[in-house]
Parts: sequence; C-alpha cells; structure tokens
Amino acid sequence: MTSYLKLAVLFVGVFALALAGCQGTEQKPQSTDQKTTGPASADNAKPAEKPPAPSTIKYEIYDPKDKNKVLATFEIKTTPISLRGQHISGGPVLISSDSRRCATVLKDENGKQYVSLDGKKCGAGAPSDPANWAFSPDSKRFAYAAKVGDAWVIVMDGASSPAKGIVKRIFFSEDSTRFGYIARSGEEAKVEPGQAGVMKVGPPIQEWLVIDGKETAKYDAVWPPSFSPDGKHTAFIARSQDKMYVVMDGVDGNPYESILTDLGVRFSPDGKNVMFVAGPKAEERLVISGTVHPEFNGMPVFSQDGKRAAYIGRFGEKTKILVDAYPKKPDGGKTFDYRRASDVVFSPDSQHYAFVARRNDHTTTYVLDGKEGGTFEGTRPAVVEFSPDSKRLTFVLTQDNGNEIVVVDGAKGKEHKPVHYSRDVFSISFVEHPFFSPDSKRVAYAAETDDGKGLVVLDDYDIPVGAKIVSAIVFDSPTSLHAIGIAGDSIVSIEIEIK
Repeated sequence: MTSYLKLAVLFVGVFALALAGCQGTEQKPQSTDQKTTGPASADNAKPAEKPPAPSTIKYEIYDPKDKNKVLATFEIKTTPISLRGQHISGGPVLISSDSRRCATVLKDENGKQYVSLDGKKCGAGAPSDPANWAFSPDSKRFAYAAKVGDAWVIVMDGASSPAKGIVKRIFFSEDSTRFGYIARSGEEAKVEPGQAGVMKVGPPIQEWLVIDGKETAKYDAVWPPSFSPDGKHTAFIARSQDKMYVVMDGVDGNPYESILTDLGVRFSPDGKNVMFVAGPKAEERLVISGTVHPEFNGMPVFSQDGKRAAYIGRFGEKTKILVDAYPKKPDGGKTFDYRRASDVVFSPDSQHYAFVARRNDHTTTYVLDGKEGGTFEGTRPAVVEFSPDSKRLTFVLTQDNGNEIVVVDGAKGKEHKPVHYSRDVFSISFVEHPFFSPDSKRVAYAAETDDGKGLVVLDDYDIPVGAKIVSAIVFDSPTSLHAIGIAGDSIVSIEIEIK
C-alpha cells in the first residue's frame, strides 16, 4: 500500500528538487543547455556556466491508515557542486570514495578544456581517457594525466610535472601513500586514412611502470602493481613476446602462457606470499608463491585479522568454495559445491563468513557460517555486506525483469528499479550494494522510480531526492547520510537528516 506523502518546503532556491507524487505537483531542477545526443565528445562540450543555488526540503511519510500520524521525517539538503562535463569517453564524472569530492571536465570561454575539481579549476589540460584520472583511496588526493601541447604531464593536487612517456593509466596504492602510472613509448598502430586495412606501423611499443618517480624495466605490456601491506615490496604483471611474468621487486618470475590480468597480483596479509592466477590459456589456476593449486582459479579472500582464508574455483556450471583453509595454502577447512557463487566475505570482527550461491537458473540462497539461509528467486548471486558490528548482513537479488530486491537479515525488502547510468559516471561500483549506518541499525541504498527519478531507500522508505545517485551512500552518523548525484546538468551533494 502506498503511504501518504507530504512535502513542506523550508527553503527553495533556483535549484528545486524534482519530487514525484507530491500532492499532484512536480518541481523540476533548472537545467542549462549542456545537453548532447549520442556519445559525448570534445566537440560538443559546452563552456562552464554557474550552477544553480542550493535547496532544503522537509519530507514526511504518513501512516496509510492514519493521515495525521507521521511515520518518518527527513530533511534533504541539495547543494550544487559543479556542472557536469560532456567529453570523456566512458562518462563525465569521477567521484571520490567518501562521496564528498568530484571531478569533471569543462570548457572555458575560449573553448579550452580543463578539469573542474570540487567546482574549481585544477591544473592544465584534461584527461582524454577514464584510466587517466583518479582520487586516492582515502579521497584526500587527486591526480590526472593529460597531453598539453606535445608533452604529457601529471597533475597531482593541482601541481603539474612532466611525465616520463605517454601515460596509459595512473594508480594509487591502497594506503594512498604511493602513486604511479603506466608509461609507454608510442601509440597503437592505426589504419591510414583512405587506405582501408593498411596499418601505420612504427617502432615496437614498450611499456613500463613509473612508481614514485622511479622507472621499472621495459616490457611489451605491463599492468598496475600491487603493494605489500608494509609498503616495502611491489609486484606487477608484465608481458614480453609470448610469455607473461609476475615481476617482484624488479625480478622477473617464472614465465607463463597466460596470467589473468583482471585478477591481478595480491599479497597475503602478512606480506610473505604473492598470489595470482596463471597457466596455459583457458586452464589458468591459482599460484601462491610459485606453487600451483589446481582446484582453484580465483583469488583467495582473507579475514580482517589475516587468520582465516577462503578459496574459490569456478569451472563451467560448478563452483567450489573452500573456507577456513590454512591462510598460506588451500588445505583443510570446509568445502561447498554450488552451480554459481559470489566471493566469500568475512565479517569485520573476522568471526563470521558468508556468500550467496545459486542452485539453479532462478533459485538463490545465502550461506552464513556454513549454514544455508532462506531460498529466494533471483537470477544473479550478489556480494554480501556485513554490518559494522558483524551481526547483520545484506545482499541484492536481481529479478528476471531486471528489478532488484535487497535482502536484510534474510528478509526481502520491496522490489525497486536499479539505478540506470548510461555513460554518466566512472564510479558505478560504488552504488551496487546497500550501506549500513555506523551503529548497524539502518540500511540505505540507491534506486529509481519507474520514470527514472532518483531515490534513496532508507529503512525501506522511498525518499525522492531529485537526482540520480552516482556515488556511495555514506552515513556520517546514525541519523545522517550523504551522497553525490546528477540532476540535469549539475553535479550535486545530497545530505539527508533523519528527524
């Protein structure tokens, strides 16, 4: 049954929230002319314009059986940060992991592109590839690579320095203390204009890493590195001719026909073991410090304290999971066999583990500490999230119609339409799961109405926020949370206070 809704506007500036179902009326956000059709490109990027003013809305949800009884009250504050850019292939907005900062690319009055960081101009030039700009994991630093004139530069927190080659991709270490990029010696071969099928072939291209200003050896191709927990060791995947290697502290490891680069290289929690998946093509298996483990072809997952481990093997329509094996080798522990399964997740206190598994095409269950929970209709196993106190868990079920249902503590919530992004953002993975409040009592996630308007779903209440959520939903306290959204041509900060 639909609850009776009532809106009391405390203050509305030029930027009004788009709220549906409000006493038969609807307010739409002011929009500039920065609209395009088809893929965004540098040619259709518009000059920056002043974003609209902030607004605050009071939103009340009433008991459907008693119009005078208020079930919940929320105050929604929307503050424009910047206009959204239009030119980078893949999307115009980059969001920090704390959902407080954003970067986009705009044009000045002379038609020159620049990076707008938190609504202010940042450095020279602009990245042309989504791999060439990034916030550090702690959200405190921001960097991008750009070609300015004939030279490549690295811009770190607004300060520019020359790059040591063409920049293919930039990266930060997980602890945000180290920075680097993949450099290359030339561009990919291209077809000559007017000569279909005739490739312009230049010197062989080489790639190498530049980490904290220091260059590694050169290879035919390299991938971003992994850093040991103490920061003293570095490992990365490289390819030379028809062989691939894991390079550890500058030393090439054993050659393999194939190494799965999407899984990368990882260190064990104690930093003593290096793990990757390698072998003959289509037969790659888990390798731990040089030893091949044929039953597994996925990366191990470790508990927060590093004392527990889970291993996974996915082979066609069968998935094998081994939990509570010895952290240094897949031996002992408890084995599970399902058709499909998500990765194992350990609780923050390391005392529990859980995963979502699929028995057949439509039936899904979750496993908590080795015991199956309820059975659900869902088409895709999803990642489990534990609450901060390790006592609650949630996951998402995708239905045959594409809609999603959030399951919390084994209980299904309402069916919602998931957020549809098109090419709006790079940080899509931030909003694909629910988020717990710091006291573990509340759950929030992003969704959409049937007509595409943005929602924040909090404690199973639908809160229209007038913007499409494009970031993580972050709780600042048990009664307040924030996120970043896109409303029309504006990037906005959204803050919700539970009254």
